[in-house]
Amino acid sequence: MLDNEKHMRKTQDRQLHKNALKKAILDATLRIVEKEGYQAVTIRRIAAAIDYSVPTIYEFFDSKEALFRELKKEWLQNMLSALQKIQEEKLKPLEALKKVAFAYTQYALENPSHYRAVMEAENPCEDFAQIQDLRVILKTLIPKATDNRVDLFRSLLHGVVSLALTKKIPGKESRCYELVNEGISAFLK
Repeated sequence: MLDNEKHMRKTQDRQLHKNALKKAILDATLRIVEKEGYQAVTIRRIAAAIDYSVPTIYEFFDSKEALFRELKKEWLQNMLSALQKIQEEKLKPLEALKKVAFAYTQYALENPSHYRAVMEAENPCEDFAQIQDLRVILKTLIPKATDNRVDLFRSLLHGVVSLALTKKIPGKESRCYELVNEGISAFLK
């Protein structure tokens, strides 16, 4: 193997290791959030959870807030991708709106620690370009869309999901979808 090839291979291996370590940091953060909540997350606890030093964590994230910004960005990107796929299906607005609501609900229920991390973090969503893209898509689906109606729709979904995740809605997961469906119907009247 030529020296240049060896150097490229080492560089690739290093990048793979960095990516895996960054993922381990984010996953450890989500585990702490799931068990103890946002306030329990510290850089020191993350480092201990993955058996690395505190300075290693700081190589990736300069603060707890930066770490949560990354989690929020990841969440928003996943939601944006889901909405864009739904938008490409060329459904009627009501069908698309329901599909969006169910996708949001499903993703939140399947990824509760990520959802909690995003919602409990102190970084405002409006700082992210993806939130504006999400709002634009929602405005195309919500009849008589205004900023207030978009925020009301988001609040409806967040409220139902939050109540479901904290076990304050009796019944099974299917009840959560029933409430979302009923909420959309009431919202559109």
